[in-house]
Amino acid sequence: MKLLARFTQWIFGLLLPDSALGREDRIRKIRKKAFRLHAAGQFAEADSAFTEWLGLAEKLGPESLQLARHLDEIADFHQNVGSFELSEKLFRRSLQIKEKIFGPNSRQTATGINNLALLCYTQSKHEEAEHLYRRLKELLEAQAPGSRDLAICLDNYAALLRRLRREVESQQLIAQAREVRKALEEAEEAGKV
Repeated sequence: MKLLARFTQWIFGLLLPDSALGREDRIRKIRKKAFRLHAAGQFAEADSAFTEWLGLAEKLGPESLQLARHLDEIADFHQNVGSFELSEKLFRRSLQIKEKIFGPNSRQTATGINNLALLCYTQSKHEEAEHLYRRLKELLEAQAPGSRDLAICLDNYAALLRRLRREVESQQLIAQAREVRKALEEAEEAGKV
């Protein structure tokens, strides 16, 4: 059955190359090519493939969730190779799309806030990173008060405050993260999670 589905998808991709099926298939192929070229050290060719990938993803719609996911993946790659300016631009765009689709206080939006906060921290944009971590902490305390995501956010926020030599605040967040983890462990042991 999977073979028939792939064959059908391939046929539609040939007959209707700009259809959603054809576009997704082309995006998948270009994505693989971009990572393969980068791994082989062919950086100029990889950069062209990433640009092509982004161009194809843009055709999914300026406010589509699929575009936001592609933006995140491309931004994450660029962050990992040190292209922070491009990464930041892509993460911001993805966050805007998620805020428009899900609202500013959703769990999906929280992922976008976290991505941008980590990037700002990496770039030593401490004031902006702090604003984002504060927003993320408030969002997760409201939407997911006992979650691993909250514990991770608290740890990351504490690391930022430690870097800013604000030890007392950092220790408070670390203690809060421990409490969240302890409650999660207790819930897991009781079979509630």
